Amino acid sequence: TGILSLYNRGDRRRWYWPCPHCGEYFQPCGDVVAGFRDIADPVLASEAAYIQCPSCSGRILPEQKRELNGRGVWLRDGESINADGSRYGDPRRSRIASFWMEGPAAAYQTLSQLVYKLLTAEQEYETTGSEETLKTVINTDWGLPYLPRASMEQRKSELLEQRAEPVPSRSVPDGVNFLVATVDVQAGRHRRFVVQVTGYG
Repeated sequence: TGILSLYNRGDRRRWYWPCPHCGEYFQPCGDVVAGFRDIADPVLASEAAYIQCPSCSGRILPEQKRELNGRGVWLRDGESINADGSRYGDPRRSRIASFWMEGPAAAYQTLSQLVYKLLTAEQEYETTGSEETLKTVINTDWGLPYLPRASMEQRKSELLEQRAEPVPSRSVPDGVNFLVATVDVQAGRHRRFVVQVTGYG
């Protein structure tokens, strides 16, 4: 909604840097920020953060950002670029030129500041359950749409299917102490009762 829908109606340009090690272009986004997740202290973690090239795994230090922004390019959706700078592909056409640059490339905030804000906002969420600070950090500092944690943490049906064990029909597995039956009345054209029995142990 809002600005994201405008971006999607446009030609969807993204900001790319050339790697100073291998020359391949990549997006300086949250996915390439490394070196901080295994450190518990937010200050130390933020100071250890760096950008890692997705092509050669080369380490790009925060002080290289200004130089790389000077050499960066905007690529439209469907457009790619070689290490030599030649563009190819079928770029999206639109009457709207739309641009999206994520936080790690932003000129007025250091990578250390970005990581520190993210980690402290995540800690606040873990402590209080409030997502407001985390949403603000992800939206305004990292330049990303916020997806509520509740929707991210919901179990996916595929994961539950993988854990399923074969149980004969009309039997209770070992270890189940009690059963709970739930019934949902379905109205409409095909009226019915949907019954589910869940065992707890």
